[in-house]
Amino acid sequence: MKTIIKSNIFLLLISIAGCAGNINNNGEMNLKINYQNIDAWINLMPGVSAGHRIHIAGKILIKNLSDESVDKLMLREIRIVQNNYALSMKTISFASNDTTGILHNEEKIFSFNASDKTTGSKINFDSAASLIFFFSSDGRTFTDSLNDVVIKKVY
Repeated sequence: MKTIIKSNIFLLLISIAGCAGNINNNGEMNLKINYQNIDAWINLMPGVSAGHRIHIAGKILIKNLSDESVDKLMLREIRIVQNNYALSMKTISFASNDTTGILHNEEKIFSFNASDKTTGSKINFDSAASLIFFFSSDGRTFTDSLNDVVIKKVY
């Protein structure tokens, strides 16, 4: 189990090193990402019986640089990465006011909200972390990262 976790963390670190705002993954989607109003916080209120939860919310301006349209774009996962640790968030609300696809060279704004438990996480919430965003559309994928994100503590 530890070997699998270490392997996944190694792959994450490699993907972070190669992430930028305009990545074409193996001939798949080619998107330009502009993050706007990103907020990240951990709820440390006393008396929360379900444990502490981390929240990430914001808006993303996405421009389609692919030759074909991108339909049914989904934000599948957000990983919080810091040092050799990662916390995966898969409970994500991701939507745009316009439900049609993104045509070639078109831009659309999407809002997202993610929340998950921090149980067992080794993330140090006193230091900045990186967020890795995993997008998909009709079997195609795209990965992008946002570095130096400060996760606020809320009491």
